[in-house]
Amino acid sequence: MAVAANFDSKFILQPFVLMRVATNQKKSDGANPWIMEQFLGVLYGGLVSYQFSQVLVKISLIYQYRRLFTTWAAQKKTFFLFIWMIIYGSASILLSVFHCWPISNFWSDPGRSGCAPLPAVSEFLTISNVVNNILIWCFPLFYIVPLKLPRRQDKRRLLVLFGAALL
Repeated sequence: MAVAANFDSKFILQPFVLMRVATNQKKSDGANPWIMEQFLGVLYGGLVSYQFSQVLVKISLIYQYRRLFTTWAAQKKTFFLFIWMIIYGSASILLSVFHCWPISNFWSDPGRSGCAPLPAVSEFLTISNVVNNILIWCFPLFYIVPLKLPRRQDKRRLLVLFGAALL
């Protein structure tokens, strides 16, 4: 989780680095190719680190579910979720790293020849992240709803606790 937080903090700081790179130029100079390369290089690093941190956070949540739900069925489901997240994570990280070939085309080639369209790659990664988030969020609900707790309020508290992941 600490590694994921480190990558998330780098992603949060990325806009400030981008602003610093962009504002180190006078407006009268026009577009400087070197500054544009720096800008796109930082953007590329942010995209890759964001994907990596998302996968690490999801794997840590699955690991926590594995520790929390100790029945054989839950252990089996968390194992398959873990394997799925490793496969999905590897594919998404590879896609975010190698959507341009050679990789330097992302920041050095203004026409981006040899690159998959960035909006299409971003939309695919976003939709798949949302689907995986819903899958991971719904997992504990199947074990909480059928619980027979002494008071109704206790079940509501648990649902609110696990539902806070949507925020």
